[in-house]
This record gives sequence, structure tokens and C-alpha cells, in this order.
Amino acid sequence: MCPCIRYSNYHFIRVFKEATGLTPADYIRKRRLTEIIKHMRQDVPISEIAFEYGFNSKENFTRAFFSEHHILPTEYKSALNSLKLYEAISFETPPFEISPEFIYLDPFVVTAYKSDEIYTPNFWNKYNSRKWSKKLSGGKVCEDYGISAWNEQENKLDYFIGIRKDNAHGDTEGTVELLIQGGLYAVFS
Repeated sequence: MCPCIRYSNYHFIRVFKEATGLTPADYIRKRRLTEIIKHMRQDVPISEIAFEYGFNSKENFTRAFFSEHHILPTEYKSALNSLKLYEAISFETPPFEISPEFIYLDPFVVTAYKSDEIYTPNFWNKYNSRKWSKKLSGGKVCEDYGISAWNEQENKLDYFIGIRKDNAHGDTEGTVELLIQGGLYAVFS
């Protein structure tokens, strides 16, 4: 007799989700997408890579990729921006430490796009893959700012990404200007 623990399907799914925050099916899909993304930098058609990882058609892969990252695989491949990847589960917890740098900033204005995403990383995916920073700057590489601002009318937090107004020499259509108050800020790198 096998000394291993046996769970019903229902109990296994419940325990797996409690431990990982994902159902087994969601975890497998996210891991497959992660492995495909790691291979997309190669000069191989995306559909071949997707097929290797179990997607039976280019359409199914494109739908899953867009659902996860809110950009098309071709947008990612042309920009090669960062995406949230799902590495293999490890139940060993590495030490986590954030060391902010405290700096004083003079007031400045940011020309920014307002997020249309609920999940902030998906908006960064759009911003980076569609090269909105260079669009705003007129082609110049600039520092980007992510800004959270309280929306009094809707009683919620809004999110914006943009560049300093003094660098915005390109197409600013669809943007807003946000005043960043001067003061002491914690910068997390």
C-alpha cells in the first residue's frame, strides 16, 4: 500500500488554491505562458513555441496571452517589455527586503496617461509595449513615473503613467497633467 496522502479532486483543488492563490488550471496556464514568453526572444515563430507548450492553435494562444497580459503577443515581441511571469512554485520563502532611498524632490508636473486597467501591471504592459513614453517625448528616452491619485468624485484610487512635462515634446493627446508636490519621497528600486 502506498504511504502517500490521497485527496479527493475537490479537496486537492481547495488546498492548492489556498497554498498558491490559483487553481491548478490557472497555475498551469500561467506557467505555460511564462515558458513561452521566455522563448519568444528566439527567432522562431510564436505559433511553433505555443504549440510546443500545449496550445493547439495560434488563436487559443493569442486569446490566453491577451487575457493574461492585456496586450497581444506581437506587441510584446516587438517591444520586449517586462511582463509578470509565474515561476515554478516553491514553498521555501526567500527573505524579502525592501530598502527605500529617501530623497527630496522639488515640485514638478507629469504629463501622463490615465490607466484603463484594474490591475496596474497590465497598464504598464500597454504603456511599454506601445512605446507611449517615446510617443510623449518625441522619441527621447525619459524616466517614467507611475502615480496613484485619489479620485474624490468616484471615491477610488486612479493610476497614471507618464513623463515630466518638460520632456513632453511629442504627441500628448489623451493625457492629463499632474502636479507632483515637492517634499521628501521614498524611492523603491
